Parts: sequence; C-alpha cells; structure tokens
Amino acid sequence: MIDELFSRIWRRQEFLEAFPLPLWLEQKCHRDDNTIRISDKKLIVLTDFQRELWEALKAYQFVVVNAPTSAGKSFVLQHFLAALLS
Repeated sequence: MIDELFSRIWRRQEFLEAFPLPLWLEQKCHRDDNTIRISDKKLIVLTDFQRELWEALKAYQFVVVNAPTSAGKSFVLQHFLAALLS
C-alpha cells in the first residue's frame, strides 16, 4: 500500500498538483529563469550555481571555480563552449 501511494504521488502531474499553487508557480518561474537555450533545438535547465557560472562566462569575465564534485562545472563549460562554436 505504501509503495503504491509513493509511486502515485511521484507521477509528474500528481506531484505538481500536490503543491499549493503559489509554491508551484515559484518553482516554475525559477526553472524558467534557469533555462538556457543553447541551440534552436536544445534547452538545458541549470542549477542556481550553474546559472551564475554561465552568466559570468557569457560576460567574458575571468572565472575561478571551486565547487564540489558533481556541481556541474564541466557540464556548464562544455555546453557554453558548444554554444559559442555553433
């Protein structure tokens, strides 16, 4: 019974409906703010840290990055360079 309830709640639509509307809207706006178009066909959603790094690279600032493993440093750099070259 618990497994069934858990799987039902975590289906995308039911999960979104489980949030109060103001919280859902805040999450949606935050996600939209962190979405970057890297080509005509490809969008990526970044974390706040990744978005800040992206903006610094985009402004051609000198950047030193110190972040934990799997923070997305290489991910952002690879996608940024690919976007520049396309």
